[in-house]
Amino acid sequence: MTDFEIVKLEEKHLESTAELEALCFAHPWTSEGLKTLVREGGVGFAAVEKENGRVISYAGMVMAADMADITDVATHPDCRRQGLSRAVMERILGYAKEQGMTSVALDVRVSNSGAIALYEGLGFEIAGKRPRFYRTPPEDAYVMIKQL
Repeated sequence: MTDFEIVKLEEKHLESTAELEALCFAHPWTSEGLKTLVREGGVGFAAVEKENGRVISYAGMVMAADMADITDVATHPDCRRQGLSRAVMERILGYAKEQGMTSVALDVRVSNSGAIALYEGLGFEIAGKRPRFYRTPPEDAYVMIKQL
């Protein structure tokens, strides 16, 4: 397993996080867009390699009132199946609870059985479906919610 630490996302991580986004998603957030996660109302936690400071996994979240939305969860393809997504999700969910959030929601492709299993293992439940939510490739999304 890669030697890493889980840290709160900071400006210094945004370029590396944007590179990870581009590697993992058809419509990635840019480093400019990711600034939302280091400003008031947004937060991110990242698994960062201790050797070089590279972000290898992260989860982002925005909060409003007492509800939070997970914006993205990404793990570098070479680092998957090592528990990194679970680790960053556990950290971000703990933070949401500390901040007084009562629920956390996210969207996930209906075909992404690995992510769905991860989220169910963390206590999320499927609450609905968004038809044609994803554009590339076109696909429905499940809305999953966890009560805190």
